Amino acid sequence: MQLTFPARRVSAQYGVKLQSLTRDELFATPGDTTSSNCQEFKNGSGKEPDRYLRMMPSKGIQLYTFIAIENCQVSYTVPGFSILQEKTGTYNDHLEVDKAQIQGLFDFVGRFQFTVKVNGKAITSQYVNINTLTENMESGTMKLNVDQRSVVINELIVFYGLYDAGQSGEAGLPKSDQCYVMVTKNRLNWQGTTARQEVLRKHTMLA
Repeated sequence: MQLTFPARRVSAQYGVKLQSLTRDELFATPGDTTSSNCQEFKNGSGKEPDRYLRMMPSKGIQLYTFIAIENCQVSYTVPGFSILQEKTGTYNDHLEVDKAQIQGLFDFVGRFQFTVKVNGKAITSQYVNINTLTENMESGTMKLNVDQRSVVINELIVFYGLYDAGQSGEAGLPKSDQCYVMVTKNRLNWQGTTARQEVLRKHTMLA
C-alpha cells in the first residue's frame, strides 16, 4: 500500500519532489532488519543502510580541528551523533544532520553545535540549526559570518568559522558545509614581542 500524503504535503511546503513511501518504509524503525523494507540487506555485511535511512534527507558537515594546547576538548554534536577531540593535533572529521535522527514526521531541522573546554571549563559553544530538506541554515549563533568572532580569554584564543555550502556546492566547492575550530595560545602581540626580542639581541651584540 502506498502512503503518499506525507510526500505530497512536504512537496507543497518546500517546493521539492519527494518519492512516496510505503507504510513499512515510513514507519520502519532505523536499523530494524525485521521490517519488510530491510529484507534485501538482511544477509549482507551490515554496512549497507536500509532503504528507510537512505531515503531520508541529510546535510553533511566537514570538520577541521586544530588543538595546540593541553587539557583542551573540542566536541561536535548533531542529532544522534557526536565527535570528541581532546589531544593536541590536527583532525579531519565528518558528521551528518540526518532526518532519520530527528523526531517528528514533518520536522526536518537539526542542530549542529560545537563546544570548546579547557581544564573542564567551557570556553565557548556555538550552534546553527540546519534544515535537512532545503539544506539551509535557519538560525543560530553561526548563521552569519559577521557573528563568527574569535574568542579571546587571557592567554587563550579560539578561532572558528562555518561555510554554508548550499544544496549542490558552488564554484567547485564540496556540497557539505565546512566548519573549522582552532584552539591556540594567544599570539595577537607576536609582532611586538618579536620586535622587542630583535632589539634586545642587537643591543647585546653591540654591548
